[in-house]
Amino acid sequence: MAKTINSTNNVVTPLVSLNAISFDTETTGLDTAKARILQVGGVKISSGRIDETQTFQQYVNPGEPIPAANTAIHGIRDEDVAQAPDFASVIAGFDIWCADAVMIGYSSGFDLAMFRREHKLAGIEWTPPRTLDIRYLVNIVAPNLPNYSLDTIADWLGVEIHDRHSALGDAIATANIFLDLVPLLRERGIRTLVEAERACLQFTNMSTIEVGQGWHDVHQSPARKKTSLAALDRIDSYPYRHRLRDLMSSPAIVVDSNLNLGEVLALIIKHETSA
Repeated sequence: MAKTINSTNNVVTPLVSLNAISFDTETTGLDTAKARILQVGGVKISSGRIDETQTFQQYVNPGEPIPAANTAIHGIRDEDVAQAPDFASVIAGFDIWCADAVMIGYSSGFDLAMFRREHKLAGIEWTPPRTLDIRYLVNIVAPNLPNYSLDTIADWLGVEIHDRHSALGDAIATANIFLDLVPLLRERGIRTLVEAERACLQFTNMSTIEVGQGWHDVHQSPARKKTSLAALDRIDSYPYRHRLRDLMSSPAIVVDSNLNLGEVLALIIKHETSA
């Protein structure tokens, strides 16, 4: 599974230009201690735009029968996965395709818990990826929705879901929802990746309940711990919360290129401005 931030992203990357992977899984059940992954899907978001030419969807052979009750939901049958590769083979290709991108999901704590379980069963080391969950983001901008199902959120934003309960179909819907949330988050002063992560931390009760159900805590990515919150304490977020015209002095003060550093610093102090 993805381990670090995409090299084109950093802690102050604006959400509007984020490079990410919107992902989803389909499984044999909802118990993260017993279920197995049947399908992995994703779509790339490049510089804040969905690239539907860059998609991933692959069946996974779980090595056990699929309960009929779950087939009734996602439509995946035993014969669909009989010739599919095992999880270890699928995740190897998915990791290469993701290229260490930030991951975006819906109820992604469940999907990540399933990745964690499957890695353990396959004897593969797993490091949680840096993740944004749209359920948390929707709670920020629309705290009074009747519920936070993917269908309700999509209806609220006018996002049409194609191939519901397929990994790729739900991943594309999640990507569209995320992009629709970006301007709503911006209205609340949440413009960057790290600001979105910090804002989601207010929902500790929600994450505690999810962890109690066996889900992975989406706020516990090692990459995020090492970079985002520590860096946020060192970064003045003011420039990212205001327009350029609010930051620049007018008219701009231009200095001669022949001035030495001391003379330039003297002018900065005199005019109480900065370079």
